[in-house]
Amino acid sequence: MLRSRYNKKATSLRKQWVASNTARLRRSQAMYLKRNSPRNVMPDKTAFVWIVETLSNSPECQECMVWPFGTYPNGYGKLTIHQIKYQVHRISYIITRGSIPEGLRILHSCDNPPCFNPLHLRVGTAKDNTQDAITKGRMHCGERSGPSKCTDEGVRLIRDSNLSLEELSVRLSLTVRNIRRIRSRDTWKHLP
Repeated sequence: MLRSRYNKKATSLRKQWVASNTARLRRSQAMYLKRNSPRNVMPDKTAFVWIVETLSNSPECQECMVWPFGTYPNGYGKLTIHQIKYQVHRISYIITRGSIPEGLRILHSCDNPPCFNPLHLRVGTAKDNTQDAITKGRMHCGERSGPSKCTDEGVRLIRDSNLSLEELSVRLSLTVRNIRRIRSRDTWKHLP
């Protein structure tokens, strides 16, 4: 008996709170959306129709097709469909070539993040993407890397030398662990 009274009272209080705060919550949600909505974003359906029309009207275009609407901070185009955000180049790939295989990514051959031209897109792994970035000079490795404590010449000396790890450590001002990792090719893999 006591329990049912408590449940009725709790339910009643919950309904009162929801009724009194619904308008306030809706107002705050509207203000949040107004403040945080990115500029140049089209409504869901219109943006999707626009990208489909653009792709169908220029099937053999060799130039970059740059997304003119909302973008993520890293420059990739953003498209919202049913309140879910997608990267535009992925949507472009799906529209023109079909689904993206599980565990794979869509890579740009043009290195232009807002580009959604399907001729510039291909499927690859995360490792392919990293290798692509290294070969094109977009990712620093070796002595070009900020925290690097060694040079290419130092690595060659470590690998060619017959000195002990401790002697190399003193001579090059590196830790024994770093020297061991360089010799075993756990680090500086890009050098022969």
